Amino acid sequence: MIHTLLRLPFRYSPFSGEETRQLFLLSALPINFWYILVWLRSFGAIVEESGLWEALGVGAYMLIFSLAEVVLIFFLVFYSSHLINAFPKLRRSQHRLSLVGMLYLVVAGILILEQSRHMFELPTDGPLWEFINRANNLVASSPIIILFIGLLVFAGFVIAVYRSTRIKGLIAATLDKLALLSSLYLSLNVISLIIVIYRNLFP
Repeated sequence: MIHTLLRLPFRYSPFSGEETRQLFLLSALPINFWYILVWLRSFGAIVEESGLWEALGVGAYMLIFSLAEVVLIFFLVFYSSHLINAFPKLRRSQHRLSLVGMLYLVVAGILILEQSRHMFELPTDGPLWEFINRANNLVASSPIIILFIGLLVFAGFVIAVYRSTRIKGLIAATLDKLALLSSLYLSLNVISLIIVIYRNLFP
């Protein structure tokens, strides 16, 4: 009965069990990366003000929140992927995980770049940096440009997957390595959960 209930959300899935696991790992990668980046940016200030243990506690709580967000985003991406069922060619394609995974990573990467530009200041000296800053401000001020760039990058991946066997293999290998990296991030989520439980039991 419990096994049936656990499988119920994945009924009529366009992915196999292994592909579903890999999609979850890919969903977790950019979210955990972003939370760790934000935590590391404030780590030194927290250590200086409250000590190392408090800084570790803040990081642990942030990774707990990131784990909850990972689960939410995963189901959002997973159920959005059911649109594949409307296209028989994609449904039977061996590239469906690569296409969905790369689309998600492209969108997440653009959002991370957009948010991180407020965290770090680029140099302003020299004509090259002036051009980069001007282009950065132009792109950031127009969501349509950001969307167009994202769709253009994704279209390039789609063409590469269907036209080039070498690039197709490279993308698949890259996704495998990113999934492995994400499993290390999920280990940090588990460690964070242990730290949070310990801090609450032994304040």
